[in-house]
Amino acid sequence: MPLRAHHGRSPRARPRRAPPPQAPPPPPRHPPHHRHRQDLTNLPLLSPSFSLLTRKTCPASAAAPASTRRVEGPPEGTPEETRRGRRGRPDASFQVRSETHEAPWDYDRPVDLATLGEFGLIEAIRRRARVDRRVWRLGIGDDAAILRARPREDLVLTTDALVEGVHFRWSTTDAVSLGAKSLAVNLSDVGAMGANALGCLLTLGVPPGVDPAHLDGFLAGLLRLAHASHCPLIGGDTVSSPLWLISVTVVGSVARGRALLRSGARPGDRIFVTGELGGASAGLALLSRGGPSSASERRLVARQIRPRPPFRAGAALVRARLSRAGIDVSDGLAQDLGHVANESGVAAHVDVARVPLARGLTAAASRLGLDPLALALAGGEDYELLFFAPPRAGTAAALSRKLGCRVTEIGVIARGSGVHFARDGSDYRLESAGFQHFKPARANSEK
Repeated sequence: MPLRAHHGRSPRARPRRAPPPQAPPPPPRHPPHHRHRQDLTNLPLLSPSFSLLTRKTCPASAAAPASTRRVEGPPEGTPEETRRGRRGRPDASFQVRSETHEAPWDYDRPVDLATLGEFGLIEAIRRRARVDRRVWRLGIGDDAAILRARPREDLVLTTDALVEGVHFRWSTTDAVSLGAKSLAVNLSDVGAMGANALGCLLTLGVPPGVDPAHLDGFLAGLLRLAHASHCPLIGGDTVSSPLWLISVTVVGSVARGRALLRSGARPGDRIFVTGELGGASAGLALLSRGGPSSASERRLVARQIRPRPPFRAGAALVRARLSRAGIDVSDGLAQDLGHVANESGVAAHVDVARVPLARGLTAAASRLGLDPLALALAGGEDYELLFFAPPRAGTAAALSRKLGCRVTEIGVIARGSGVHFARDGSDYRLESAGFQHFKPARANSEK
């Protein structure tokens, strides 16, 4: 029987009605594409218990609670130094999530592409590629993906390929790191334009007899990073290939007319770079000469096989209107700086004593008989952000606080042309400016 109010009674006799529950506010229908993203330098390594091609978790995950478990990581414990060792095992201690993922086949049955087939593989990927429907109207499943375009924004697209025997060898990398790297290098390109990544496409060519563990680890590494960076996998293609062929395309967006361009540097701009340089090239040299022999050298190797670009930094510069020009350091500082100088029609002057060297680089280079400064200036694959800003942008320390990563001022832009290095007031000659595909090895070394 429903309660009724009786007139003439004391107010205390009236039944009190509980206030209606407050419903949480609905999420915005179209969230801005410039929402804050987690920087790659702060992402934990993928939990070894993650498995795309299995119904069960790996035995290691049973040794700890489902939410977190202890895995080894670097002694210092800082996110930027969380790197994998020579056998794909980390070096000290940090926390990562354990996850259980289902697959449309049995764990105990041997898994290979001949059994699974192309469409089975695509379906397995589709189930795990989490797409934000507020940004993407359609992801994997049709002939093409559909992006919900927004006004007053420019779309930014980039693609990069990794080929077995050219960019990587299974003897010197692990599958999870390869999957993450294939996406990370593209996030670096989009971030260097000042854009936020919206989604990615994957073209994957693998041999018919591919090792299931390699395929499993690769997809796990890529999908984990795609989720963490808010860059969902929204389509692609799978093909049979004699060797591994990986091509990733990333779509991003930036405020209209505000992208960081190679042609945007102006005389008077100061030259800044994020992070440290030379670590990736030193890591590659270590891998080609017997591998690392210390924790410090293992961190250098990790910079080669698992780069972590500061992909949010460029977007932060755009939001604050602090820069007009930028490029990621992928082919080497000297060569990438040359691209900007040529496109902008200016001269770049760099004090090599101010170039930030990766920690442990000097000691490793000494053991290998290499010049650490040459590795930092011409080595490449550091995937740091090289950007150019007027004096009003503030000091390197102020920019570091705004961007959330280390920033170093290394030079200035002036009228003229070319790239000019100086050391202790004298010209510094660099023997090699960086690597170029299609050029013979001697030409690359003598450039």
